[in-house]
Amino acid sequence: MTHEREYQQRISNADKTIETNLFGLSWPLRHRVVLTAATRRWCRDDGWATALPAAVNSVSRPLAVLGYLDAGALMRLQSPARPLFTPLAPLAGMPDSWVDRAALYAGDTALRINDVTSASQVLADLSPR
Repeated sequence: MTHEREYQQRISNADKTIETNLFGLSWPLRHRVVLTAATRRWCRDDGWATALPAAVNSVSRPLAVLGYLDAGALMRLQSPARPLFTPLAPLAGMPDSWVDRAALYAGDTALRINDVTSASQVLADLSPR
């Protein structure tokens, strides 16, 4: 399964999203994500990062002026075991295993998704026969 498909499955299977600041390395704003091993390990019940990742994020805020850095290099450092999380979502070519340590962005409406359908299939379903 590709990580894109894994990301889609996580969104369609989600029963909860949280607003968090966990994926805040050089990113000062909060974000809404689907739960992962990283959020389960490093977020409090209210979704906010525990003290250690919150401190790492706070110290890294000046890096925001640099813009996005090399996603692959930063994502390789991420692990549910370490309190270091960038705001980068999984990108094409990244290993499936990185999905559980990345920001899986999804708004509240993601909870209404029941399955994943391709655009071509949707168009075919809408076309008169």
